[in-house]
Amino acid sequence: MEARPSTARPEEFDEFDTYGREFYDDDVQQSDRTISAMAHLSPLIGVGLIVPIIIYFLKRDESDFAAFHAKEAINFHLSTLLAVLISIPLIIVFGLGLLTMLGVAVGSVIYGVIAAVRALDGEWYEYPYTLRLVK
Repeated sequence: MEARPSTARPEEFDEFDTYGREFYDDDVQQSDRTISAMAHLSPLIGVGLIVPIIIYFLKRDESDFAAFHAKEAINFHLSTLLAVLISIPLIIVFGLGLLTMLGVAVGSVIYGVIAAVRALDGEWYEYPYTLRLVK
């Protein structure tokens, strides 16, 4: 019987174990992590920008972590909305807007779930490809 290769990571990959650790905060309360995840997942239940805006105004003086994630969610949802609005004329004119709209929809779900998981882990996560409209 052949021995299976070890699944342990070699020593040279230890540098990747700490990737992003400077963005983690172990002092963040679990309630703030949960509220932050709700801000990122709000479009999946159909309330989009409403929940992150409410969270931001309720938590901006109490929790920097929740306020940061609410702002990130607002910025991402506004960027997604802008991409969808740009896709609509492309549907009418070229028909390519369907592809861009599908890409935006799939990407927003994937990045929203990633952001929610990172918020639950206590990471100060920033969305890629996002306009920073709310500072």
